[in-house]
Amino acid sequence: MKKLIPFALISIALLADEIPPPPPPVVIPEEKIGPLLTELKFGYFRFGDRTMRHIYDRETFDVELVATFRLYDPLFLYTAAGCVPKHGRFHHNRKKTFVIIVPVSVGAQFDWKIVYDLNYYITLGPRYFFVHQSIDRGPTANRSGYGGFVNTGFQYYLDERVIFDFFGEYSYGRAHLYKHHSDVGGLTIGGGIGYYW
Repeated sequence: MKKLIPFALISIALLADEIPPPPPPVVIPEEKIGPLLTELKFGYFRFGDRTMRHIYDRETFDVELVATFRLYDPLFLYTAAGCVPKHGRFHHNRKKTFVIIVPVSVGAQFDWKIVYDLNYYITLGPRYFFVHQSIDRGPTANRSGYGGFVNTGFQYYLDERVIFDFFGEYSYGRAHLYKHHSDVGGLTIGGGIGYYW
C-alpha cells in the first residue's frame, strides 16, 4: 500500500499538467476600438419644471441618437439629438395640449475604466432646445431655448465593439410657452446600445 502512494501522487501531478489553465479575461485593446461610438438611447423623462409637470403630469419617454468621438483618452467629443413627445391638459380650462421637444447637445465626455469590460463616464455641455406646442382649438407655438445638461453612466462591453449603456441625465433650458417661460429640461434615466466604428 505504501508503494502505491508515490505512484498515485505522480499520476495526479501528471494529470494536473494536462488540464489546461482557465482562459484569461478578454481585455479590450484600445488600438482595436474605433474612435467613433454611435448609440441609440432610450429613457424615462420627467420635467424639472413644476408648471410643466402640472400640465404634462406623467413621465414620458426620451429617445436619443448619440455620437461620441475619441479625441484622446480619456476625453471624448459628445454630440446628441433627441425627441421627447408628451400629451397633457391645462387644468384651468381643460384644453388638451401636445408638446414635442427636440434637444440638440454638444459636450465633453470623460471616461474611466473600472475593470476590463466596464467603463464609467460623465458628460457635460450646452444644449439647444426646439419646442413645438399645440393646443386644442388654440394657438400653435414653435419656440427655441438654450440651456445645459450633465449625464453620467456605465458602459459594459459585450465584445470589442458592442456596448450596453446605463445612464442618468439632467438638463435645463428655458423656452416661452403659453404666456410664460418654462424649463423644458428634466431628468432622464435609461439605457442604450452602441457600436464602435
